[in-house]
Amino acid sequence: MQARERGLAITKQACSELGTKLLDDTIFLSHTSIKKDTKDQYQIRRIYIFRYLDIESNIHEGTLILLGVEQESLLLDT
Repeated sequence: MQARERGLAITKQACSELGTKLLDDTIFLSHTSIKKDTKDQYQIRRIYIFRYLDIESNIHEGTLILLGVEQESLLLDT
């Protein structure tokens, strides 16, 4: 699975678990860099931005950080 598809799956699952909806089923690549993983191997670090709707239809923004294809962090507006 490619990084973007993995990121989209992660954000969809997180939104589903929170009872929110990923806006337009889209994530946007914001930034890339190189970073070592826990095995001391260099990986591409990707930062994705996405928008989601809460139960009151308010739009919020979230950030997903992937290291390679593994989730490093997921940050949501509160």
